[in-house]
Amino acid sequence: KKNIFYIAYMLPMVLILAGSYGVDGISIGLVGIFIAYTLKLYKENKESISLKQFLILLILFGLVLTCKNGIYLGTAVLICILPILKIIKKVLLN
Repeated sequence: KKNIFYIAYMLPMVLILAGSYGVDGISIGLVGIFIAYTLKLYKENKESISLKQFLILLILFGLVLTCKNGIYLGTAVLICILPILKIIKKVLLN
């Protein structure tokens, strides 16, 4: 799964944007960190996420929103889906 991120972030256009002067490189990096952290929380075998983990998600999401004026609002769906998937996983296991 790490290879998918590696391949996606080593594409030529992503490297060009990361090397340019602007917020594109920062926003691409922050979105990658946000998605990776969300997937890490999903893969943990805990029933729920702690307040600290949720605050980290909110801070990362806030940083992403400040970069591109809310165009990454769709990534907020990941925050909403995470608890729902954990509940479904818990119900299916019992």
